[in-house]
Parts: sequence; structure tokens; C-alpha cells
Amino acid sequence: MQIRYTTQSGSVYVRTVHDDLELWCKLDQMGEGIPLAGAMHLSRRRLQTLITDYPVSALNRTACFGSDVAKEFFDDAKREGAVEVPAGEESTIFFLIHRGLDQYGIGHSSRVAKVEKSGADDAHAAAKAS
Repeated sequence: MQIRYTTQSGSVYVRTVHDDLELWCKLDQMGEGIPLAGAMHLSRRRLQTLITDYPVSALNRTACFGSDVAKEFFDDAKREGAVEVPAGEESTIFFLIHRGLDQYGIGHSSRVAKVEKSGADDAHAAAKAS
């Protein structure tokens, strides 16, 4: 299955799920995929809560020094934030990008404007309809 998240700013994030493997990438302006070390679709309200709950000094250190605190924060957010985004709620893509060696950076997209699913779920739905 593949899910494409188009943001308000025009960025496209693609989540590909096959068996138990999940891959994320961001498409650049030429349509080439930039691999992400991880990502998740979550409500902006939930992201704000997760950031508020995390020690500010650790996040500042991540931003300033690019330490692997970013990966720790992302992993914590993924465990705690893995909740389906309620319909109609403003959402974002929260992502982790590998910066080299053992360093990671975190970020989030602008508001998700459109979600498109394709693949296994479409085939399953078509089979159920017939």
C-alpha cells in the first residue's frame, strides 16, 4: 500500500507499507524521493503536546548541535503519538532525517491538505465490492 500526503505548501510525503516494512520519503520538485529515517502522520495538536512534554533543553541541544537526541525524541513521539488522526483535524508529517554518522534531525511539514491511498487497500476494496 502507498499513501501520499500532499501538504498545503505543495510538498509530497510518500509512505509505502509492504508486509511489516514501512518506508517514507519526501518527493523533491523533480519528483525524486529523498529517503527519511522515519516519519508519522499526526495531528498538529498531538505534535504540540509531545513537544511540550519533552525536555526543552534536549530539543534545544538537538537544534543547536544536531545530536542524536533527535532520534530519541522521534522514537518517543512515535510510541506515544501512534494514534489515527481524527477526520477533519489539522495534521502534519513529523519526520526524522539521517544527517550522517549517528546524527539525526527532526522536522515537520506544513498542514496536510490531501491524503491519497493506493495499492493493496484499493484492490481489497474492489474485491469486496464485486
